[in-house]
Amino acid sequence: MGKRISIVITTLGGSALKKTILAINNNSIIPDEIILSLPLDKKNCCDDLLHIGHNVKIIYCPEMSQVSQRIYGFQEAIGDYVMQLDEDVLLDQDCIRNLLNGFKEKGIKSSFAPTLYTNDKFSYYQRPKNSILLKLWYLILNGSKGYQQGKVTKAGTNIGIDSFKDSCKYIEAEWAAGGCVLHQKENLILNNYFPFKGKAYCEDLIHTNILRNQGIKIYISTEARCKVLPPEKISSYKFSEFKRFISADLTARKYYVRKTKRSMLRMYIYYFVLCLRYFLERLLK
Repeated sequence: MGKRISIVITTLGGSALKKTILAINNNSIIPDEIILSLPLDKKNCCDDLLHIGHNVKIIYCPEMSQVSQRIYGFQEAIGDYVMQLDEDVLLDQDCIRNLLNGFKEKGIKSSFAPTLYTNDKFSYYQRPKNSILLKLWYLILNGSKGYQQGKVTKAGTNIGIDSFKDSCKYIEAEWAAGGCVLHQKENLILNNYFPFKGKAYCEDLIHTNILRNQGIKIYISTEARCKVLPPEKISSYKFSEFKRFISADLTARKYYVRKTKRSMLRMYIYYFVLCLRYFLERLLK
């Protein structure tokens, strides 16, 4: 019997789920189960999705929380390999196969994430254009190390990997976006590591930091790809939305910065500039 694969999708029953499931079941390797983890108050809202594939399963978590729902799904998963997936992430046809291949090369004490792209030409994390201002910005955030792909700065901000421009097959990183990560079942974190309510800002940084502290290496596969929506511009937020975002994001990032002994001063400079940019862009609209 071959190794079994489970995919856990935390969801509130969004409209994107059908496309996501169809993309999964169009893969060259089809998982044994796709677990939709919903909160109890969303009961029966996704029952129609059970007919999309024989491997779709719905479970209900007592708590409405992205991290709690995911852990609940992890606990129910039968797979030897378990993927966490966001409801609006579309896997390319060979994404699962390419992620699985990573374990053969790097060993079981690893977790693998794919390259994220917004269309066939653009990586979700595009390398910034080289300029004096950007060099100064990353000097403030990360000291003399500056801009480093796949790293977390001294300010606790994450830098993505533009693997469209990288020939390396697997890139070791300090963090991986929580939208799609494949784990060995024995490496799963099964306790709730996110101590805040509401949307789980920075949880991917907190999660991968725990994994790395347990000796699990994080790799980005440049051959495994999945499509995501372009990043939302913060300037599109109404002031009330921006205020809620800053409050929640700052609270979670402060927790992460303290845990990892990074620089609170650099972090506050980051948020000052973020707020300044928001107001300037709103004024210029």
